[in-house]
This record gives sequence, C-alpha cells and structure tokens, in this order.
Amino acid sequence: ATHYLASSSTLMTFLGAGVLGGYTTFSTYNVELLTLINSRRWWAAVSYAGLSLIGGLLAAAIGLAHW
Repeated sequence: ATHYLASSSTLMTFLGAGVLGGYTTFSTYNVELLTLINSRRWWAAVSYAGLSLIGGLLAAAIGLAHW
C-alpha cells in the first residue's frame, strides 16, 4: 500500500483533483454565499449554506459506506 501511495501519478492525482479541486470548489462556495449575503437574500443564503452542508455530509457518508 505504501508503494502505491508513493507513486507519482497517484500523488499528482491526489494533489490535482483532491486538494486543488477541493480548494477551488470551496472558494466558489464562499463567493456565492457572500454574494447572497451582500444582496440581502437571507433565505437563499441560509438555504444554500444548510443544503450544501447536508449534501456534503450525505455524500461523505455514502462514500464511506461504499468504501
């Protein structure tokens, strides 16, 4: 398992898709949420934040259950 994790293609996939993908997705989420808040669309902002959290936790639980 250690040899597999240390291979350069696995590391590059993890860094490229995992770390950078997660960072850009989170950045977009924050910009959209702040845009809703700044435009005083409170219900949309609360719904967006809450559904994103619930959806993320649900997706993680499904992923862990199938791992």
